[in-house]
Amino acid sequence: PQILALRQTPGFVWALTSAGIVRYDKNLETWTSYLAGAEFPSARVHQLTLHGDDLWLGTDAGLWHFTAETGIWRRHESADEMPGERVLAFALAADRIWVVTEAAFAVWEIDAARWVDFSGKTPRGDAAGIAILDHPDLELVGLYVYSEAKVGRDAGEIARREPIGVVATDQIEEI
Repeated sequence: PQILALRQTPGFVWALTSAGIVRYDKNLETWTSYLAGAEFPSARVHQLTLHGDDLWLGTDAGLWHFTAETGIWRRHESADEMPGERVLAFALAADRIWVVTEAAFAVWEIDAARWVDFSGKTPRGDAAGIAILDHPDLELVGLYVYSEAKVGRDAGEIARREPIGVVATDQIEEI
């Protein structure tokens, strides 16, 4: 299989491959495979990040969390009050996962184990971009839009701010 991404913690090396995810345990010197469709969905993985030894995946089928201590995968989805299903992007800041889905912008508070939906915090539909621009720990590096009128425009201008050099697109591959 083709290796698409690597992440490392003090205890593990994680590899996202075309066939699934593999984890190398540095202490035990063993490999564990998590095949797409068995432990987690065969849906497209857009992004992965680490929180300690735990792994987080943003996919077309929700936000997935692997707890290294228990070896259990958990899916966060609309049934769990996550706004939307398809995770377009996410960022880890302290003990929060900031998530942009096809439907909204929200935060998973890891310690409190709850979702906070920020979509209704602004009168405009650009809540996700505005919230990221306003957050000191986050940097907006791409903006996916559904409106053809916004394609090619600067994200700062869309949010009625100064230009920031991030051009909006309706092609997920460009982000």
